[in-house]
Amino acid sequence: LTAAAVQAGIPMVRQALADCEELLRSAQETDALRALAQAALVRVREAAGEVESIMSMDMYVTQLLAELYYLIDEENGIPSPKRAAALLGVEPGCGEAAAQAGIDRRYRALFTPLWAVSPQHARRSFRILDELADVAARPASQTFWTP
Repeated sequence: LTAAAVQAGIPMVRQALADCEELLRSAQETDALRALAQAALVRVREAAGEVESIMSMDMYVTQLLAELYYLIDEENGIPSPKRAAALLGVEPGCGEAAAQAGIDRRYRALFTPLWAVSPQHARRSFRILDELADVAARPASQTFWTP
């Protein structure tokens, strides 16, 4: 499910689940893969249920959460200062107070209700935001060597 597909709502989640079930159906026919496929199917169904719950709570929050997850995936877990700062609406090297203010202004009030629906995703979202704040707050490093 892509960040853009999240905007299509619950029907898109259900379609993605159906597509995944279809892929795993053939794996379940093989003795060697049956247990793995069944375990994967359970996890995918649980995830789809959580995504539907979050979407039912607030579609905008779901979109923001998807954008955070995709950012971390695209940056291989280490966002650039420029991208982290842009997401928080601050300048790179802004300092810890400004970065935290960016989180407060853009995310905290929106993500707080997420605790009631999915504490795991709420915890993960705030950990990501803390990492983004840390990266955005760091002063720009000096260039010591240029090839």
